[in-house]
Amino acid sequence: MKYIIACLVFCSFGLMALSPPRPPRGVIETAVSNQHFTFKAETARPMEDVNMAVMNMFPNARDLYRIGEGNYTLQVTPDSLIVSLPYFGRSYTSLYGTTDIGIKFSSSKYTYQVSRPSKRNKPYEIQIKPLDRSDINRITVSVFDNGNATVYISSVYRNPISYQGTLVK
Repeated sequence: MKYIIACLVFCSFGLMALSPPRPPRGVIETAVSNQHFTFKAETARPMEDVNMAVMNMFPNARDLYRIGEGNYTLQVTPDSLIVSLPYFGRSYTSLYGTTDIGIKFSSSKYTYQVSRPSKRNKPYEIQIKPLDRSDINRITVSVFDNGNATVYISSVYRNPISYQGTLVK
């Protein structure tokens, strides 16, 4: 019995050592309110076409791409928005003269709106709209207090896609 308890205690300390450190309280709030953060994508999930409603009957049928090894980021500063993310999904127009089909652009003109529900443990909701890009409808960033974040990109010519990852400074 003592060995079982010792193993459980040892394993719990091992799991705590493997979990990533949480950012200090207030760092996320400061980064979001100052418009100065970098989102590092770890997974990508293409959103389905409306015509593929049959896929919703199978909850694990959606594709989840692990992209954590790459350097895929969304950087927000007060004077620029730099997006370098891969794209998996359906495009409704072809991109002539390019072999890169990711979502990659830089914008110096964009709107940035932050909202935070009054309840605790609810994420910051950031709405970003590039004003000098006609192909991107909006970028929605949901940031949690522990540094985890989800980015949802809605485009005119492509199906939407979401990314999960963390905020890094």
